[in-house]
Amino acid sequence: MANKLVLCDCEKSQRLQPAVIEAATGVECSPVHTALCTEQAEIAAREIAGGDCTICCGQEMRFFEELAEELEAEAPSFVDLRDRAGWTDDDNDTGPKMAALVAAATMSAALTKTVDVVSEGVCLVIGSGDVAFDAARRLADTHGVTVLQLDDSDPPPEREFDVIRGRIRKASGAVGEFKVSFDAFSQIRPGGRATGDGPKHATAHARSATSSSIS
Repeated sequence: MANKLVLCDCEKSQRLQPAVIEAATGVECSPVHTALCTEQAEIAAREIAGGDCTICCGQEMRFFEELAEELEAEAPSFVDLRDRAGWTDDDNDTGPKMAALVAAATMSAALTKTVDVVSEGVCLVIGSGDVAFDAARRLADTHGVTVLQLDDSDPPPEREFDVIRGRIRKASGAVGEFKVSFDAFSQIRPGGRATGDGPKHATAHARSATSSSIS
């Protein structure tokens, strides 16, 4: 959730308690406005242009999103305090429920954070026998696949993917940019009447940017 909650009492039709919300959630609250979607739209525009704000209105969400488009600004997030807490017969103690709604919105925003990933199409499958080879076959049409085989079973004869053996010494990074170091590395050689291990190397290094080195 954004760092600032922009409050509007919708033509004085609900009672907002910014002090209660701030104390319970730690989210900064604006002064209480009364017509952000009409007469006070300029105030809404300033808040949106400033970025990192949440507007406490569900009904006029589309209006504020269009306003953000006109300003070429990031659209604000929203939390509906009026319909879910403010419009009630007893509005003397709506602050705690509104604070709970704001806190829930904060948790939801935290769970939906994303990370941009750029993949070079390189995939390392680590496993044993048919389980690893079946996974590699499913990925081979769209990725450059290498299988790190953890057992001594015979690899498949087809050349859809490379097969190596070794022990992982170190792995770091994440999807899209990883680095793996191996000990006792060897690459399976498909030539001849039967497949077999190629020359063994003390160490080897692979990374997702499609490069590798052997020593």
